[in-house]
Amino acid sequence: MSYATLADVEARLPQTVRSEGDYVRLADVRLEQTYQEINARLAERYSVPVSQSVSPQFYALLQAIQADLVAADVIEYVREAASDAEAALWYAEHLREHARQALDRLADGTDTPADAVLAHSGGIDDGYDALDENQQQALAPFFRRGDVW
Repeated sequence: MSYATLADVEARLPQTVRSEGDYVRLADVRLEQTYQEINARLAERYSVPVSQSVSPQFYALLQAIQADLVAADVIEYVREAASDAEAALWYAEHLREHARQALDRLADGTDTPADAVLAHSGGIDDGYDALDENQQQALAPFFRRGDVW
């Protein structure tokens, strides 16, 4: 599972990186890892994983953050293999820093998308509390574990 796709990551890669190395396996692994990292980072404040159908704006934001993080890792990997890491690392660092700052703002609540579902929103109501005592008793189980003959 992932917010971003390989195509999202490739759209952020310079042509020289796309043509130089075998980065697809690394990108697949990093997509899964960053998905877990993003969800872990946001779980205290938001309901995760974020659904594209419920929160399309929030999902698109996480998609961009994840694609930036994975693209930065791919650029570093390919550049290190090509032995010219200094020439292209500035772009990878920029992508990573931009994504980390956006993720930090989401995690601390500075930026909260309008369609985000908060973790403790309390939006679930089973209706039990609205019942009177007789109705609640009617729903009680007939046998209980503690009822021993």
